[in-house]
Amino acid sequence: MPGRSPRPASVAHALEITARAITCAALIMVSVFAALVVGDNVVMTLLGTHAWWTPRRLDRLLPHIDAEGEGGGQGVSTAADR
Repeated sequence: MPGRSPRPASVAHALEITARAITCAALIMVSVFAALVVGDNVVMTLLGTHAWWTPRRLDRLLPHIDAEGEGGGQGVSTAADR
């Protein structure tokens, strides 16, 4: 039609081109959100007490902070102190 605006056709074409990418992005966002909500509890349940220990290599690199004050020291010890 001669007097009709090309906007509706342009919008429909743009949606047709981008619909797959938009749907995939939405699916990824929903999956990540569900993993964050449910995943923490599942991982904690499956790992049990193992969820609360630090690997030895990482433990050597991280400072030890005595937040409760039970260590009797300065409060922070480094790998060189151990």
